[in-house]
Amino acid sequence: MDSESQESSAVPQQDESLPLLQETPAADSQLALAEEPMHEGDSEQVSPAENQAFSSFYPSVDFAECPRPISRVSDCFSTAAENFLRGCKWAPDGSCLMTNSNDNVIRLFNSPACLYESKWTDNDQFVLALSIRECELIYDFTWYPLMNSSLPETCCVATTAKDHPTHLFDAFTGELRCSYRAYNHLDEMVAAHSLRFSSDGRQLFCGFNKCVRVFEVDRPGRDCQTRPTFRKRSVSLPGIVSSIAINDPMQLYAYGSYSKTIGLYSSDGELVSLLDGHQGGVTHLQFSLDGNQLVSGARMDGEVLVWDMRSTNSVLHRLQRKVDTNQRIYFDLSRDDQFLVSGNTDGMVTVWNLATGQLHLQFRAHDDCANGVSLHPFMPLLATTSGQRQFPPCSEDAEEHMFDISQIHAENALKIWPCAQHYLEPAQ
Repeated sequence: MDSESQESSAVPQQDESLPLLQETPAADSQLALAEEPMHEGDSEQVSPAENQAFSSFYPSVDFAECPRPISRVSDCFSTAAENFLRGCKWAPDGSCLMTNSNDNVIRLFNSPACLYESKWTDNDQFVLALSIRECELIYDFTWYPLMNSSLPETCCVATTAKDHPTHLFDAFTGELRCSYRAYNHLDEMVAAHSLRFSSDGRQLFCGFNKCVRVFEVDRPGRDCQTRPTFRKRSVSLPGIVSSIAINDPMQLYAYGSYSKTIGLYSSDGELVSLLDGHQGGVTHLQFSLDGNQLVSGARMDGEVLVWDMRSTNSVLHRLQRKVDTNQRIYFDLSRDDQFLVSGNTDGMVTVWNLATGQLHLQFRAHDDCANGVSLHPFMPLLATTSGQRQFPPCSEDAEEHMFDISQIHAENALKIWPCAQHYLEPAQ
């Protein structure tokens, strides 16, 4: 596809069946976007609320006891040195899982069919279905929010990488569908640092230095709306916009910055409030489903902050976790907003009660940094990823070896955990 062409995307209604992401006939999995533009009411967001029909078949997340992993994937991440992972995200329809790693490859894993029957055997594993390679370091990655594996035109992922435009890839074939290009005041192409689709899938929000650019999904190329976040001699949000979250019930947009500040903006791009409280650059934001809380995390900062959106300068909870590197450490909320789950750089996963802020559970997930956590949209499953850049200690024999490589103990792995009591009974 010519990345400068302007094409339209019609996203059909969410189907009630959830087949696995798998090979389809070539005619059914073309990259071309549909010819008709989207109109109001054409599509619905695949959200936890709309997954209620599926959720009723599965128990809710309860973290009643320390979970045990049912699957571990590491072989495909051992192809390169220091190939640590950089997070994971379940597909909106729950059919597959996406990971990002230091070799600049996005990997998609199929969910075994037995999960839909709440059964599991040792022979059932998450299978690598597709690899998508970027040329440089991947800053951010995200699913198209209306993704449904029974509708190939909705199966796509967006990535942004160093010195490259934002790419939209086909999740069936791995081919490039289109690109969204941003340029600075010198007409030089610049890469986005963060990505977020609008809930209806019509717009793609991209975070840059001192601004957010909004692209229409059905109009790839360089045409976009620029929303400045920094203005001289006025209260504003400085620095690189490193994370984006959208509050649909309140029509608020939260932009996190490496300047340690969070900006809340209205739908027309006007600043509503600035939130200060982090000790490091903000790396991750997420609104609760009802929109009443905003959860934020930062690098080199041992606190996860829960903000009350009904009183925007109020911090409801300051939750302690271990984050002593500049790596992005993800957290996630359960579909009922009851639990907040976060990774830690020491390999632990911490679970809090979101309403009270009380520690609910903590368990060791990895022997290395647990940087990624993602809860399944309707099954009580938790995915975690691990790894970080390793700095070996100096060798005693400095004349022969400057660093002792043998002292590096890294774990670069993806794990799947059932997080409901008596869930996934052994198959007979």
